[in-house]
Amino acid sequence: MDKIADLLAIVAAILALAAATSATFYLLVLGVHQPLYVVFSILLIGAFLLLIYFSFAREVSPAPIRQAPERVAVAAPQPVLPAQVAATPTPTIISIARLETRDGKIIPVTGIRQVFGRRDFMGFVDPSLASVISREHFSIFYDFRAGRFFIEDRSSTNGTLLNGAEIRGKGPVELKDGDVISPAGVLQLTFRV
Repeated sequence: MDKIADLLAIVAAILALAAATSATFYLLVLGVHQPLYVVFSILLIGAFLLLIYFSFAREVSPAPIRQAPERVAVAAPQPVLPAQVAATPTPTIISIARLETRDGKIIPVTGIRQVFGRRDFMGFVDPSLASVISREHFSIFYDFRAGRFFIEDRSSTNGTLLNGAEIRGKGPVELKDGDVISPAGVLQLTFRV
C-alpha cells in the first residue's frame, strides 16, 4: 500500500508541475505588463516547489514487520465412549472366590493365597468384638495340583471354626462351596466359589 501511495504522490507532483508551468507561462507571456500576474506566477511556482519538497522530504516509516502467526498443534478430538462419560475411575477387582456375611455383604478373595485378619472384618463386626480377631487370623489359598481351595488358621489367639469345628493347629483344611468360616466365633462367613 505504501508503494501505491508514493506512486500517486509522484503522479500528482508531475501534474502539479505541468499545471503550474502552463499557468506561469500563460501569466508571464500574456500578462507581462500586469505586475499582479507576475506576483501570482511567482506564488504558483513557490507553491509547486513546496509541494514537491514536502512530497519527497517526508520521512517514510518502514512498514511494520508482520510475523507469521504461530502454528499451534491441535489434537484431533477423541471420541467419547459412553462408559467414559459418567464413570469415575474405580479399581477393578477380580475375585476368584468370596466370603459372604449373613446380611449379604461380600468380602472378595482376590489372590491365590490371601490372608484375612481384624482389618478385613472391621466393618462387618461390632468394634468391641473385632479385638478378639487376630491381626492375621486365617488364610485361604488355591492349590493348583489338587484343584481345590484350602483354609488354614494362622496361629490365631482365639482360633477359627470351619462348619463349627476348630481348625487351629490342624494345617490346611479343604474348603468347599457353602462352608461356614467363623474367625474367633464372632462372625459367620459363607465361602462361595
